[in-house]
Amino acid sequence: MSLPRIAFCALSASVALSLAGCGSAQIASAPQRITLDARPNGIAIAQADGRIFITDDKTNSVLVSADGKTFVPFAVIAPVAGQPNALSQVTFSTKGTLLIERFGFGTSGAVMEIGANKSVAMLSGIDPARRRLGLAVIGPGRLLSTWFVKEGSAPAMGGVSLITYDESTHAASEHNVLSGLAKPVGIVLRGDAVSISDQGTT
Repeated sequence: MSLPRIAFCALSASVALSLAGCGSAQIASAPQRITLDARPNGIAIAQADGRIFITDDKTNSVLVSADGKTFVPFAVIAPVAGQPNALSQVTFSTKGTLLIERFGFGTSGAVMEIGANKSVAMLSGIDPARRRLGLAVIGPGRLLSTWFVKEGSAPAMGGVSLITYDESTHAASEHNVLSGLAKPVGIVLRGDAVSISDQGTT
């Protein structure tokens, strides 16, 4: 399959963020905080029922909440021996399963699918040396992954890759669609435009 025409826009660390269209003319001056015994990282909301999913680096798992207040375990990811827990973005495939990334610290970067039965399957055939952060689905068996590599004291070098995978076997292939970034973290799609936040670019 070929990649559809996509315009990429990298946002530097100096970009200002704005909030709009939140269903009210007023914007809250302070966030509503929820006590959570976890180290949350990525977050995604199911469109079908509004459940909230987060990746938790404390338990190396995905937690879920139906009311936005009480989170319970959904699926546990096997830890990597000798490495801290570091799960990155979580999102939904086109068939409604969860996709998550593992940062990997330069040796075990990965993308995994969590099925409806909460089974965890790792995509094979992608580069484990890439420290993976952002994730966006662009179609059945197709997603964009932001990543960077770093050797010693050398500057980080990052990019965005297209991962295509078989939804049954989880066999995958990966090729670069954007390079020249430093530490790309977030990624979001709107139409045929992709915006990426890059922590290492000023």
